[in-house]
Amino acid sequence: MADTYSDSRSDREKDVREIQAKGIDAVALHIGPSEWQRQRIADAYDIAKTIGTNFKYFISFDFKEMGCNLNDIVSRTRTFSDHPNQFKINGAAFLSSYAGDCLGNGGWASLKAQTNA
Repeated sequence: MADTYSDSRSDREKDVREIQAKGIDAVALHIGPSEWQRQRIADAYDIAKTIGTNFKYFISFDFKEMGCNLNDIVSRTRTFSDHPNQFKINGAAFLSSYAGDCLGNGGWASLKAQTNA
């Protein structure tokens, strides 16, 4: 989300339409620790829903930039896991991470159990 701080809503709507026109079905929303990034994630999901597109998103957590707080990750995941524009595989919300080894196997298993991701 680092490149969207100053983007307007119309800029982001245009981005979605251009990405979809290239045949791309889903993209990652990279997120770090900044509070403004949470709002941009929410905006992205809302834009996809509002413009009536089937475009999908999934969150990619940057654990090099943010802490490995499992409760925070569960909360962020739950916020969008049932959104109609959430990318899913076999009914489960898809997530990715950078440097996600900080959660360890137990952390990832707990995240999955708590979120169906």
